[in-house]
Order: sequence, then C-alpha cells, then structure tokens
Amino acid sequence: MHRATTLLLIFVTGCTGLTLGEQAPDSPKIDVYLESGAIAIDSRTQHVYMLTKSSNAQDELGGKLYRASPDSSTPSLVKDLRGMTDLRMLFPASGILLMAEDGDLNDSLTLLDHRSLMVKKERSFEVKFHGSRLSGSGRYLAVADNTSEASPIMVFDTETLESITIPHDGQQLEAMWSNQGDILLAVVGYNPLSEDASARFLAWDFSKTSPLLQLTDPAGKLWANPLFDLSAEHATMDFFFSFSWVGVSPDDRYAVFPMLLVSNTTPEGPEPTLNYDHLLYVVDLATGNMRTVMNAKGPVGFSADSSAIVSYRENGSNTDILLVDVDDLSENTVELDYSGPQFFITREGNVLVIAPTNDDAQGLVLHDLNSGESRFVEGPSLQLNHFTSRVGANELWIIDEGVHRLDFVANQLETINLDWTPSSVNYLAARDLLVFNDTQSPRFVFWSPTERSITRSVPILD
Repeated sequence: MHRATTLLLIFVTGCTGLTLGEQAPDSPKIDVYLESGAIAIDSRTQHVYMLTKSSNAQDELGGKLYRASPDSSTPSLVKDLRGMTDLRMLFPASGILLMAEDGDLNDSLTLLDHRSLMVKKERSFEVKFHGSRLSGSGRYLAVADNTSEASPIMVFDTETLESITIPHDGQQLEAMWSNQGDILLAVVGYNPLSEDASARFLAWDFSKTSPLLQLTDPAGKLWANPLFDLSAEHATMDFFFSFSWVGVSPDDRYAVFPMLLVSNTTPEGPEPTLNYDHLLYVVDLATGNMRTVMNAKGPVGFSADSSAIVSYRENGSNTDILLVDVDDLSENTVELDYSGPQFFITREGNVLVIAPTNDDAQGLVLHDLNSGESRFVEGPSLQLNHFTSRVGANELWIIDEGVHRLDFVANQLETINLDWTPSSVNYLAARDLLVFNDTQSPRFVFWSPTERSITRSVPILD
C-alpha cells in the first residue's frame, strides 16, 4: 500500500509548480526549517532567530538557537538544541513553537513565551512529524505523523498543546487551513493509485468549536457536520513530482485539490494498464459547488485578487503555465521553451514570476496578470528555492549562488556584491531591513536595501 506523505514535505527543493521557497516574517502557515539555515522573524517583537553550530563541530546534530534584534549588539541564547534534528519554528498566537526530534523518532513540541522565552508548555511523542500548518487565526496546528500507518494528521491547540488525530476511513489524508479563520480543508483518499481509487473533499469550521471537541458522524468515521462533503470517483492523490497540495484563494472563496484521474486502458485484458491524468477539483467554499480542470498540475497558486488559478501543464517537451479564470474556468496560457517551471505570485503588482528548475534553461520570465503581457528578464537563470519579498518596493531578494535583487515592475535583475557569503535571507518589514546569515562567521547581519550597507552585525560567539 502506498503511504502518503501528508501535509506534504518539509522543504521541496526544485519542485515544479507553486514554489514553497518564500521566507516571510512569522512564517505564515508553514514552519521555518531551521536546519537549512533559514532565518525566522517574529514581527510581534521584531526579534530574529537563527540556529548556529559551533565552529569546531559543523557536523554535529542540531545546534544552538539564538535571538537577535536590530537594536542590540548581543544575541540571546534561546535553547541549546545540540543532539536534536529536524528543527523547526512557528509563531502561533500563543507564543513561539519549537519542533525537534531526538534522532530516535521522538519528536517534541515546546511552546515559549514570545517575549520572555520562558517555557509555557512542552510535549513529547514517539513519532516523527512531517510538515506543519497553522490555522488562519494561529490557534491550531496540523501536523502529520509519518511513522504510523496511513500517516495520520494530528491537530494541536497551540495554547495547551492538547491534540486530536483527524478521524477518517481512508488510506490517505491531506489537509490545509483557510487563510483567515479556522476552516480545515481535507481530502481523504481510498484505494490509492488503483482502478478503484476514489476521494472525498471535506471542510470543517473550527472558528466556534475546537477540533478537540468536534463530534464524529454516526459511524464514527469522520468529523460530523462538514461544510461540504464531496466525492470523486477514480480520483487519487498526486505524488508524481507535482503533488496534491491543497490551494486556497487569498479571499478564502475557492479551494483547489490537484489530483490524478485513474483510467484503465485495457478493460478486457487480464492485467489492467492504468493511466493517470492530472486534473484540478475546484470547490466553491461558499456554495460547495465542485468543478474540474483537466490536464492541470499542482501545487497551484492564485492571483492576488483571487480571480485566477495558476497551474501548469505539459506541452510536448515544454510546459505551459495555465491561468484559469475562477468564474467560468476559461483558460489562458504562458508558453515556455522548457519543462518543469516553478512560479511565485507577487504580493503586490499581481505579477507572476516564472523560473526554470533546469540550470540549462532560460532565465526568469515575468507575466503581468492584469495586462497579460510577458517579459524575459536579462540576467542569470535563477531558481526560486529561497527568497523573500520586500513588500512596498516591488522587489524579491533571491539567494541562488549569490544574492540577487529582482525589481518585477522595472524588469531588472541585479546581482549584489557583498563581502561575505549568505545562504539565507528574510525581511524585517517594520524596519525595512533585510536579515542575512554569514556562512563563514556565525552572525546576524541587518542590511539596509536602500543604503546598501550593514546597519548592525550581531556576532554569535560560541
């Protein structure tokens, strides 16, 4: 039986479709994977967090987690996490949540006060958690247990760290929260990848009732009183490089479930030959109406105004970016001369940034979702695996064998020459500062994108 990796993937390097590489303050929905060198920012306090290893023990597990401020020259030790692995951080409404594994498939959750750093709650589990998603309010956390049969998903109350396993009667489960509020969207898969595959798409509203108190249906198989419960025959989850990440429009009106449609091309033969065709199930969260878009892959994104789904499909040896109008599902395409693109929809300007995952392919392409015009960006071919948005300046700052500034309105790509080598970046919006690490000397580097200079360097002396 195929075991699903639910709430997919801690970090997907070079995946196609919507990129998961944006680094943002408070890490909306998705955890900050500290072991990759990522920088976490808590916008409530303007504090910045980073994991560092001692200079003489680069191969050790874990490290020490430090906090710094753009106004202080001395960092604070948050927690000694040496010997731990799979270290991640989230910022729920209740404080700061640390996730760590001891190497023996024992994961722990530690809730800290976001100002004092005092431990508020702590729990340990004999499981390995994969992926995590915060609800729109920051009250609930959903995380998959990847050591158990069918990878169940647990939902935590981030104030108490009490939890419940999402009930279901299938073999696969994938889930995502709405952007605002606490609506949980889920797809349950049955008989995966087989001719008898099917799926159910469901949603529950936990804005008034905690998931820990939610009643199950009379059969005890699923939570009761879903907002909708829709079925799709011969549908199975997609794990063929594209994947079944549930997409939710910014206005929370539509959810998109990327799936595969299974068909038997030899119904009279002794052994079935199965085809798997990509498609999107588009659900109107207000009405429960479900429609389909054939030959379209996930993960998908949405335009900033929620009017268009951004997907992609293969066109011979190349790939087309697919723009689907949510009202009538009419389609427009952006043709590319390579396969396997990744894309990002900017937080302002309604621009689609398209990048290759193949180093031999052409560079970035900018597509204006308002005018329908596409522009090629002169400069190096970059991937969108680690970048941050400088909101208000129409800029992306991209880490890819150096630091690069993309002005997606002026159509300019600039390589920034620094006298140190960063591998991570994030944006402290309240101060208009970029925050870098330094791969040669552990430190926080606060850097002004307007002055093009360091405003404060905070070394970590271990």
